[in-house]
Amino acid sequence: SKGMADDDPCKQFFVTLREAIGFDDGDGSGRNDRGCFVNDDKDGNSLGNRAFHWLVITSFLLDVEYLFEELPEIIKYQKVIVYYGSVEGNSMQAMRQWEQVLGNSGKTVEFIRLVPSDPPYSATNPLPFKLPYGVHHSKFFLSGYEEEGKHMCRIGIHSANLRRSDIERKTQGIYVQDFPAKAPKKQAAAAVNPYKRAKVDEDDDLRQFEDDLITYMESYRYYVRGQIWFSPSTTQSGGLTDRSHSILTLLRRYDFSCAYAVLVPSVPGYHQARDMPKFGYYKIHKAVKNARSGRAGSNQSSSGETETPKPIIFQVSSLGTIQNRWLIKLLAAIDSNCHRNDPSTYLPAGKSIPQGKTPPLETRMKLVWPTVEEVRTCVEGYAGGGAIPGTTEKLDKDFLLPLYHRWSNPDTNILGPLRTARYAPHIKTFVQPGDGDEIHWVVLTSHNLSKPSLGEFQTDTKTNERRLMIQHWELGVFFSPETLTKMTSDNSPLRMIPFEEAGQCGIKDAALVPLPYSLHPSRYDENEEAWATDRPASTPDAFGRVQVVEMRRNERGGMSNQGILRSTNPGDSSLF
Repeated sequence: SKGMADDDPCKQFFVTLREAIGFDDGDGSGRNDRGCFVNDDKDGNSLGNRAFHWLVITSFLLDVEYLFEELPEIIKYQKVIVYYGSVEGNSMQAMRQWEQVLGNSGKTVEFIRLVPSDPPYSATNPLPFKLPYGVHHSKFFLSGYEEEGKHMCRIGIHSANLRRSDIERKTQGIYVQDFPAKAPKKQAAAAVNPYKRAKVDEDDDLRQFEDDLITYMESYRYYVRGQIWFSPSTTQSGGLTDRSHSILTLLRRYDFSCAYAVLVPSVPGYHQARDMPKFGYYKIHKAVKNARSGRAGSNQSSSGETETPKPIIFQVSSLGTIQNRWLIKLLAAIDSNCHRNDPSTYLPAGKSIPQGKTPPLETRMKLVWPTVEEVRTCVEGYAGGGAIPGTTEKLDKDFLLPLYHRWSNPDTNILGPLRTARYAPHIKTFVQPGDGDEIHWVVLTSHNLSKPSLGEFQTDTKTNERRLMIQHWELGVFFSPETLTKMTSDNSPLRMIPFEEAGQCGIKDAALVPLPYSLHPSRYDENEEAWATDRPASTPDAFGRVQVVEMRRNERGGMSNQGILRSTNPGDSSLF
């Protein structure tokens, strides 16, 4: 939120979109992080001593008017590509205005809508198949810039739709890391074949992050070659700036070997054999397994027996139509005992759940989801719940009820270390706690808890082979103490602990995780209910609104119960 005090300890984290993309340094002065005030160069693409060259933006929902308002410098880029699922407001008009502003300047912008549920090989679906309910849900940016003669690529993977309510009034999360251009000799080698991958069994290969990024970007089927990404006056850097590129060859020119996160992509499709471990919850399984193998004495008791892992925390802003069986398979794939199971063959169709051998779900996971009251008292009131689109049909299943935990502290005076208690959660995180306050791993992602985003294993009826079906484009990042060792100069081991106060900044050998909720969240009490967009809420919020439920036509053409916000203020009969 932008509303944090200037002396807030959270200033060590990105607070605004402008800071994350690199336009501001975080003090509201309009300076970049080198302390230089905005000062256009002759090409009009610089802020201080940082020159911006190219930008790739992706989002599910997009408000182009807000993007212009928040980031007016965006027209300074030589080339911009925007991938999105849908737009709101006057975005279509703003897109045309953007193109008109650039005119014959040599700078370009492209808007590409992606809808995997549209007909195959259509303008909005580049895939060879149509996937019902498929959406483009990824949210990230790639920014190419130059500073002090060095070419860099900034990657920001986050959870926010690019619109005002998401950026300024919700709790979101973002991973940002800068990567340098490769040395000229390495650039030349990378340009030979941008599709070439490292060997599948090289899990610790320095090119894994790069290969995962290329695999994901390739799924957009954007094969336009010979594009100009840099202005003519750009400082030369081997083959990076002195020639045209496709987006894949461009990305291959940067060195991602210092990445301290593992990419967790989802790509719509029916993934088989060696492709399955690249996507969805199989990719999380692989990351957890690798991290576990690098952790001394991992999950072993003094007797050598496997100990019961701590419950995994799933904090999401949407819940799909899930079943008890799918959750059991998901947990078996990513908990601390995941090395025992092959996600593609565990608990196949027709095999019953082992009675007496499968612990209750409430001992294996916690589901952090805001209560009706937490939404009512957030800064937007009930309107903030529109971005948490769970329905009673999906939320009120018997096996889910024991799993629910509060988003904020039951003591309403405790706003949390990041002061996020009153900002509705749109962030999505999966967390494996360790002993005490230690964290074994975290996933920050666009994935919600659903089969379309994380995947579902099936058997191909024609080949009888296992496959992973995914319906969404999603992107997240996995962190563990093992991946974060790349942040240290000597690869020394780190602990991961939650950020709680500014005084922690001096703790040695610890990486502070800006978790916006407690690592030990409180269960719902008997009077609390999970927020749902179709659950009546009769207590007015701070704006005098209540939520009523009416039968209305939904986006698929059918009729369903829908929550409608109605004002209780005298003389105001507005519906929101």
